[in-house]
Amino acid sequence: MQINEKLANQKSKNTLKLIIFLASVLALSIIITVIALFLPTHIRIEAGDAPDFEKIFKTADYEFDPNFNPDCINHPGTYKFQAKYRNRTKIIKLTVKDTKAPEVTLKGKIYVSSKNIKLTPEDFIESIIEADAYTGEFITDMSYDFQIGKSYEIEMRFSDPSGNKTQVQKSVLSYIVDTEPPKIEAPAVIYSELNAPIMYKQYITVTDNCIGDIQFHVEGFVDNEREGVYRVLVKSMDIAGNMTKVEMSVHIIPPQSTTSIDDLNNRISKICNSIITSDMDTEAKCRAVYDYVQSNIKYNSDSTSKNYIEAAYNALETKKGDCYSFFALSKAFLDYLGIENLEIQRTEGKGEGTHFWNYVNIGTKNAPSWYHFDTTELVYNYNVSGCLLTTAQVEAYDRWREGVYFRHFDKSSVPVSATKIITPITELEKYMK
Repeated sequence: MQINEKLANQKSKNTLKLIIFLASVLALSIIITVIALFLPTHIRIEAGDAPDFEKIFKTADYEFDPNFNPDCINHPGTYKFQAKYRNRTKIIKLTVKDTKAPEVTLKGKIYVSSKNIKLTPEDFIESIIEADAYTGEFITDMSYDFQIGKSYEIEMRFSDPSGNKTQVQKSVLSYIVDTEPPKIEAPAVIYSELNAPIMYKQYITVTDNCIGDIQFHVEGFVDNEREGVYRVLVKSMDIAGNMTKVEMSVHIIPPQSTTSIDDLNNRISKICNSIITSDMDTEAKCRAVYDYVQSNIKYNSDSTSKNYIEAAYNALETKKGDCYSFFALSKAFLDYLGIENLEIQRTEGKGEGTHFWNYVNIGTKNAPSWYHFDTTELVYNYNVSGCLLTTAQVEAYDRWREGVYFRHFDKSSVPVSATKIITPITELEKYMK
């Protein structure tokens, strides 16, 4: 009898121990789950590499909070943002490091026809791969008195903001007497829709045997407000004075777009729901639109959009476009938000091709406050904000770019801009008048 009681007691103790053990395991698993939910998932990548979020979340159905900028994967730093997937919210900590130097391939030789041309390392680049920005420096003394008719070996090196540098690379610089005219590649016929700007740059390519300023301009009257066929002459002259001329027909046709303003606004409204809040004033809304366009659209000069609705819709679809696409998408946002805006186009003949940007009124009808609003992605070495600039800042930007006339425009065509600077840009300060 006593033996049976001892066995029963021992069995009860063992059962209790098992229960306590299982309870401990369950509690531990709960603690681990809670910690996993609240501690951020830390992801480390090399700049330019895209994390495989689908593999990380084990689902393709995920989304990030509006503060997440996809472009951050190209720039070293640590970024925190939220991800939603499988009915849960997770904090992601993304660390981006840049440990690789730019991958640069140089042209074997470049030709120059004038010693007055100020060369940069970029003039020698055939191709470059670098997620972040890069800079080039000459190892060769470029103040040397180079002679026409001779060739010289030029050494240079490239680096990124993280301090990664390439090995010294070499190319050949040849000074020649240039008698070869530029080459113009242009179709015999181009089509443009009624009331749309004629995007000559999309169809015309000009190349030259020498480094130097090479542009084209179009002569001939084209009435883009009337259907018809118009003859124009495309001209290009290189720095040595060699001229090329090509004839081309411009056909002005009825609008061909199948995209409606309703289709576009449906897309715009969904985006605005995530980037615009009820407490924002007009200035804050403009800045939110600027940040969205800058973060999501990449510059591509091969855009073929012919009207603003189609250009804006295509920019959202393809995530790329030319300056007209950036202008059109910005206009679509501004119109949807009820912000008064105008179109500005670079003065014809002031620079290669043309350029478009928006002009916005962040004041009221009775007390307007007009600012320049250019969302176009700019070249890296002149890439400063184009959000809500005064005309004085726009003119200073052109002086900074050494007479490029990037945003030269007819001041009489739009209301006078505000004079109060609300987007300070350090790089422009010494060029302000």
